[in-house]
Amino acid sequence: MTEERRRLPRLHPSKDMIMTFDCKGPILGRIHNISTLGVCMEYFGAPCIALEGETTVKIANDLQSDIVVEGLPCRPVYDIPALSSEATFSGGPMRQCGFEYGQLSPAVREAIRWFVALVK
Repeated sequence: MTEERRRLPRLHPSKDMIMTFDCKGPILGRIHNISTLGVCMEYFGAPCIALEGETTVKIANDLQSDIVVEGLPCRPVYDIPALSSEATFSGGPMRQCGFEYGQLSPAVREAIRWFVALVK
């Protein structure tokens, strides 16, 4: 394992918050944790994140929500098998992918702060 590099605590949503990114087509997942510097999502499927370069993601409060932040520039940091609730690797197709936000406008930064406040 590598040393923890997070500079802010990540908050875990108590209700479903969703996120999508593009990887040979759209990938839909659930936000596992979020902060004002980055986000981690869980998704089903084979690993498909190239850990180089930037991508854009979309986050939303829930599937029916009009509250959405789209085109969020992010750099993928990791894409690993998800841990089960017993803290062992699940061995299934569930994965976790962590993203660090890129250059953000003040309006987008405020929208992310709003999402983080929802989780608190």
